[in-house]
Amino acid sequence: MNIPQKNHTYTKQVPQYKKAAEKLKGLAKVVAIDCDDEKNRPVCGQYDIKGFPTIKLFSGGKKGLPEDYNGARTAKDIVDAAIKKIRGNVIPIGGTSKKAVTYDEFLKKETGKTPKVILVSQKPSTPPLFKALSAEYKGRLIFGEAKNTYRDAVEKLGVDSVPAVYLVGKEEDAKPVRYEGAMKYAALTEFLDKYAAPKGDGKAKSGQKAKESKPKKPAAPFNATLPELKTQSDLENLCLKTNSVCAVSFLALEPEYEESVKVHKQYLSILESLNAKYHEKQDDASPLVFSWVNAIERGRNLMRQFDVSDMLPGMVVFVNNANGSGRKVYRLFMGAFEEKALDKFLKETLGGGAGRAKYIPYDFVPTLDKEKKVKEKVEEKVEEVVKKVKETVEEKVNKAEEKVKDEL
Repeated sequence: MNIPQKNHTYTKQVPQYKKAAEKLKGLAKVVAIDCDDEKNRPVCGQYDIKGFPTIKLFSGGKKGLPEDYNGARTAKDIVDAAIKKIRGNVIPIGGTSKKAVTYDEFLKKETGKTPKVILVSQKPSTPPLFKALSAEYKGRLIFGEAKNTYRDAVEKLGVDSVPAVYLVGKEEDAKPVRYEGAMKYAALTEFLDKYAAPKGDGKAKSGQKAKESKPKKPAAPFNATLPELKTQSDLENLCLKTNSVCAVSFLALEPEYEESVKVHKQYLSILESLNAKYHEKQDDASPLVFSWVNAIERGRNLMRQFDVSDMLPGMVVFVNNANGSGRKVYRLFMGAFEEKALDKFLKETLGGGAGRAKYIPYDFVPTLDKEKKVKEKVEEKVEEVVKKVKETVEEKVNKAEEKVKDEL
């Protein structure tokens, strides 16, 4: 849910949103984000938030893309829409489904590794709470559901009333333990936590809760030095395989000229200052990553793709969205390559400046330089060798002729 703080429509709807959040507790996470807050602008921009309030449903479906909710803004309608999107990991036990397994087959899944939870119910579909729990405990517990008409499971579990939840330990000869509490999220999770594998650990410890994690070591000091993009792999690792907001600067460095080196250092100093500044306040979900390219040697194809001017230095900021969760867009810097102007441009790009920044969508794969075909490279090499041989032969012939003339 995306909202600005000063929005009268949102204020009127707050009670409905709160009521929906309360009803969805344990079924789905309901969060609100203020898109007027500067630190939230990168996330709001990533998901193309244009109006307020906006509700998006993240169901974890195809490519993890969110869906816009366009229904009524009542608690009931929001709850109904969210429940329909809950994706579970519940294995059907018995029945005619193609995914169904027998009771014995279910118990053999990951024997010795992961405990199992079995729901016996008479309802035609899996309860939303059970689907939500199966998603929450994925990798820590295996969830299965049997209908009360499936006699094999009912008899072996000793079911005398439904709904009933049983926990079967990871051991091969583990006996089912019936859950006796209320069919509520808080009570069920308290019971399941006793048997589930610790978070982040695939090994279950029956009857034990996860050990407290060790305190994290303090983070190392941030190094503001900008990486240079020299290969396509550099570009891919830094920008294309992540959801980073990439700021690539195109500079002109000619090491053999003292003045060029001096100016280059000045530009790098400006960029490193901005790098340190934005590192302190950036969003971990969409970090701003700085890098540079020596446009004298490489990067001309990338400049053409993003319409970067040949008048160096220049900068392009683009978002590749590797996980497919948002648009692929870019924005060009136009102006003097000075810290104040660059800072203003970056603030606007990230949504923290005055007004709204205009982005240009793209659908190509950013490529540092076009790779020449192997055949073309071989032909160039052959031509180069032939040329050298010709020059050498001609040189020897000329020397021989001069020697003969001298002897005559």
